[in-house]
Amino acid sequence: MKRRCLTAVVLKSLSVVLPGPAGAQTEAPDYSLELRGIEVSPGVIVNGVRYGTSFIGSAAGDLQGTWMVAFRGHCCR
Repeated sequence: MKRRCLTAVVLKSLSVVLPGPAGAQTEAPDYSLELRGIEVSPGVIVNGVRYGTSFIGSAAGDLQGTWMVAFRGHCCR
């Protein structure tokens, strides 16, 4: 479950980082990639909410490179 959620977050981030031309309604490009990573900080849990979790890793495939995700604890209860 953790890996699936992390993959969704990274792919959503890529769609924000790689936008199309301003105002253009274009279909998103189809990329094939494999993400591998580890949790480098489990963060802390305060009142049932986790703060400060961080992950790093690498991507192989069409978009090769490294990635980092940090959840700062923004909560919507």
